[in-house]
Amino acid sequence: MKMRTIFATMIGLFIAWFVILSIFLGFFDIGSLTKLHFVDWRPLVIAVAIGFAVPLIWAASWHNIIKRIYRHVQFMPLFNSMLAGFFIDNMTPGLLVGGPPTMSYVLKLRAGVSAAKSMSSLVIQMMGWFIGLCAFTIVFLLLAAPYIISNVLAFAIGFIFFIGVTFVFIAIVFSEKTAEGLVLWGVRKFSRILSKLKGAGADLEAQARNWLRRFYRNLRLIPAKRRLLSVTSVMFFTMTVLQTIALVLIAASFGYKLDLAIAGIAFISTIFAEFITTIPGGVGPSDLSEAYFLSLAGLPANVVVSIVMVHRFLFLWMPTFMGAIVAVEMGIRQVSITKVE
Repeated sequence: MKMRTIFATMIGLFIAWFVILSIFLGFFDIGSLTKLHFVDWRPLVIAVAIGFAVPLIWAASWHNIIKRIYRHVQFMPLFNSMLAGFFIDNMTPGLLVGGPPTMSYVLKLRAGVSAAKSMSSLVIQMMGWFIGLCAFTIVFLLLAAPYIISNVLAFAIGFIFFIGVTFVFIAIVFSEKTAEGLVLWGVRKFSRILSKLKGAGADLEAQARNWLRRFYRNLRLIPAKRRLLSVTSVMFFTMTVLQTIALVLIAASFGYKLDLAIAGIAFISTIFAEFITTIPGGVGPSDLSEAYFLSLAGLPANVVVSIVMVHRFLFLWMPTFMGAIVAVEMGIRQVSITKVE
């Protein structure tokens, strides 16, 4: 996908997102855009601070892994690489999987880290993210059970999906044979699509085997993978709790008390919605999902929409815009599954 297309997607989605939510805000309460004011700025300031802290936690978790195999990598080049990956991930369809290759590409340009080394460390990080997210979902499903008893089926489907993906990551990290089988199955299944991608060679299976050999050679260099995985999972569980607390703080800034359990389920639903629909950033489905679960707390509709607007801006649009600046600075022109240039 060409970079100008990704930028056009970002601008178009942001304008549509802002206009539609503003229309909903006005529909629920005519003039509410001017009538609804923050009653306490202090919780909002803390929520904004959490919004800036979350990308730093992402980068810190990656830095903690990659420094085991590349000791000289500095934090800021890695942080910039992470932001560029956020931008690509958030503004492209989920099936493109362009975020990790973009992170590897930018880190190679900024710090000279090979793509194979950065990708192997990213797999550990993403596995920790899935495990942390699964743990968070279990805890908050139990806490919010009285509120969402009628929505258990939908959450069960999403949770089973996350469990499945987590086990796939575990299989990839700890079983080279299983990973080779999965990758080669995907190459054969989607060979017609993959062969049309820029950078794809004639013998896709040979390319896949060669990439796997390099990937596992670097993965074996990472010491104490299980301990790293545990630390990374705890970091991402903590990060998800912070994003949930931010939702509670935003509600408090409007003068409303929001139950932490409902906030947690509302937030996790945005991630499920994005994965299931594969819409860039989950724009639309994730916002509706978050609004629906917030409404279970009995908040007025205009307040719910306002909270969604602030929360999604802090945790979707703000890091996306920051990543877009990095992508422009690095001169990225095109992104695909196989290549970034």
